[in-house]
Amino acid sequence: MAQLGDGDSLNKLLTVDALDPNGLLNHLLQNSSKEVMMQCSEQNLAFICQLFNEPFDASNVEACVDVLFRKGVCKEGSYPHASKAEELESTISAQRNLAEIQGMFLSVENCSIVEFQKESQIKEDTSAFISGFDDFIQSSVSAANAGVAISVRPSIWLCKKRNDSLARQLCARLKMSQEAIIRMHKLQQEVDLMKQQLANTQEELAAVKSRFESELNITKSELNTTKSELNITKSELNTTKSEVQKLHQGVSKIQRIVTDLISN
Repeated sequence: MAQLGDGDSLNKLLTVDALDPNGLLNHLLQNSSKEVMMQCSEQNLAFICQLFNEPFDASNVEACVDVLFRKGVCKEGSYPHASKAEELESTISAQRNLAEIQGMFLSVENCSIVEFQKESQIKEDTSAFISGFDDFIQSSVSAANAGVAISVRPSIWLCKKRNDSLARQLCARLKMSQEAIIRMHKLQQEVDLMKQQLANTQEELAAVKSRFESELNITKSELNTTKSELNITKSELNTTKSEVQKLHQGVSKIQRIVTDLISN
């Protein structure tokens, strides 16, 4: 799955296991702050509490956040590695959606809808079921990639002609699978968009940093030039002072000569 986050976060990934200590969610929670956590939606905070087996009270969200920090689920992050509210909210939403999708697939895997009437029908029904299911999944994937919702294919109804109840249950499960596939596709699109937005932000920050460094170098150069000009001016002032002193000495000498002439 796509990478998210800034700096250190770009090296982290959304993981199937939301509790993965090396996953992006854990990284952001361990570099969070109470202010950032308080900006998360109640739905996402409830998901985090449920994930770590902590109670969630919508009427006292601040207390729930305090518990998360006290239990070590969340920790205060330091600048510039601290999590941003938008980044954390998006990541929790993505992780929650992924968990819901997993739940959908698990419910499909764990359902008991195939009840054969006779042993002689097992091979026929199983073959028809696999063929119809594979056909449906392929169509669902194509539709999901195209962002188009499709209806349950008629061939699915053939997998259990003798049992209308089974057909209805199967169609419901297949529809659930289709919805899960479409949601997974949308989730991937959201992750890709987040990655692009974060990459753009990094490029903008790099451009700002480069511009400031360039301006700083120009300022340093101008300061050095000014310092050099000041040194030249100081030297010229010293030269002028020396010439003025010589002039004073010359005037004093002339005054003495004039005085001597008058005296004589």
